[in-house]
Amino acid sequence: SFSCSAVGCGGIVTYGIDDIRAALCECWDYEDVIADKSLAAIKHVVTTNDYEYFKGSDADRRLTTRLQRELKDYGIDVSRVQLSDFCESRMLAVWGLSSPASEEQ
Repeated sequence: SFSCSAVGCGGIVTYGIDDIRAALCECWDYEDVIADKSLAAIKHVVTTNDYEYFKGSDADRRLTTRLQRELKDYGIDVSRVQLSDFCESRMLAVWGLSSPASEEQ
C-alpha cells in the first residue's frame, strides 16, 4: 500500500461563450482567465480533501458549480468540469542542480 500526501491531477473544462462582449472586454484574455480560475478551483478541491474522497466523489460536480459561478461575469458558460487524471504520487525535489543552459556558459 502506497501512502503519501502528494497527488497528480489534470482536468478538462467544457465551456461556451454566452456573452462575447463580456468575454472580450471584462478581461485581457478570457482563455487565460479560464485556465487560471480552473487551476485555482482544482487546487482548492484537491488540497481540501484526502485521496479517498476522489474514489467516487462529487468533485466534478463541485468543480463545475464553482467555475460556473466564477466565470459567469466574464460571459463564459461552463458546461462541465472533469478531473481527467488523478493519482497518488511521491513528491521529489532535487536541490543543487543547475540548468543545462547555465552549465554550457
